[in-house]
Amino acid sequence: MMQSEKLILGRQDSGQSKAIGFSQQVKSKRIKKTPELIYHDMNAHLCTISRTGGGKGVSSVIPNLLDYPGSMVVLDLKGDLSAVTARGRSPFGKVIHISPFDNNGSDAFNPLFNKSGIRC
Repeated sequence: MMQSEKLILGRQDSGQSKAIGFSQQVKSKRIKKTPELIYHDMNAHLCTISRTGGGKGVSSVIPNLLDYPGSMVVLDLKGDLSAVTARGRSPFGKVIHISPFDNNGSDAFNPLFNKSGIRC
């Protein structure tokens, strides 16, 4: 993948264009094995929301984790995104995995550590 300062928004739907406003869906004659990525060319926040099994990970989250060279904070409740992308993100910098439910392989974060007058 190409490392860029752009965010990946997803992939183009191969086979048909989405209806916008009053237009109708149109079948496309172009057939590609891998649909092209859609980029946003400015640094911005990205929030990906969809139903279970809606393709959030494979179409948007995982490509961004593997492509974007900057710092990222990812809410990964199941830990699957970290498992899949940690090795690919490591050339960009340290990968920190914080999981309150994983006692074995989780990094730790204590915002009160080393604060004067507070015992932890």
